[in-house]
Amino acid sequence: MGFVIADEHKKEIGYLSGHAGLDMEIGKQNDFETIIGKETAHALGLGYGRFLFMVDSEFGGMFTGSESWTDSAEMKWRGITWRGLLERDVIIPPPAQDYRIVSGEANDILRLILAENSAAGSLFTVPNISTGVIFPEYRFGRYVTKLDGLSKMLFSQGLKLLFRAVYGAPGAPFEVRVTAVPIQDYSETLEYSQDSRVNIEIVSRRGGINHLICLGKGELRDQQRIDLYVQADGSIGDAKHYTGAAERIAVYSNDSAENLSNLREGGTDELRKSMDAVSLSMKVKSFDVEIGDIVGGRDRNTGITLKQPVTGKILRVQNNQESIEISVGGGAEDDQGNGEA
Repeated sequence: MGFVIADEHKKEIGYLSGHAGLDMEIGKQNDFETIIGKETAHALGLGYGRFLFMVDSEFGGMFTGSESWTDSAEMKWRGITWRGLLERDVIIPPPAQDYRIVSGEANDILRLILAENSAAGSLFTVPNISTGVIFPEYRFGRYVTKLDGLSKMLFSQGLKLLFRAVYGAPGAPFEVRVTAVPIQDYSETLEYSQDSRVNIEIVSRRGGINHLICLGKGELRDQQRIDLYVQADGSIGDAKHYTGAAERIAVYSNDSAENLSNLREGGTDELRKSMDAVSLSMKVKSFDVEIGDIVGGRDRNTGITLKQPVTGKILRVQNNQESIEISVGGGAEDDQGNGEA
């Protein structure tokens, strides 16, 4: 793997030496830093707004700052990855409308939303490829980031965001292409456990809330109210499942909810945060998976078997040695789907 350095016009100006230290994380922190000699940095013309990327991969982003020390021949450059840039752009409701509502084919919606505001999202291009997935109507949350809003929209139909930095014609600027592609489920074909010498962390939280009283607008007996209940399979519904000593109740208040649908939406999110949960996290050497793909894990000590999404990838380069580590778990699935399809 090699990293290309490009100017603010996205044209190649050099390559990052394999001896330069590099640490890049995508999916969680969405940032990177590299240690490079001052003379090399000057020769390459490194500066704010310039780019670092690996061709045909998601690893890349924009330089945003530096640190330099007078007693050292090296300096540190920091930057934001492609996903990090989309975290710094927002889906804004149109004038006189409460929400941004879209409809159409998934990649067409990506292209539309990314181009809006002429902000960070405009850096990306979406190929003219159809996913075959049509959204009759999708409502984004109010003022959500483009990364969060688009990821949730796609997740609701089993899709994920795929980023790729690619060369254009000779001498032309490179492109950062973003497409909607199906989430891949590797859990049936690849499972990690103690047998595979993978460090697995199991977090089991019992005693959580399973009945949430949601209160909205109004006073006293006229106040809006919805009761939400955790079901046996972990879903959330309107019928009580846990009773007696097994029932645990809490109250959620949201007097700014515009209607019962908004109250239910906010209450559902709140209950997901406080209900019983079992999560699995592990760190493994990377294979061909992307953020959002599903892998399986088993803790033989507790008998817990879970499927979890890939939530992070970390690339480290030191002295021409490269390693990629993936992180799995951390509740990514629970954070999806606030919009309405």
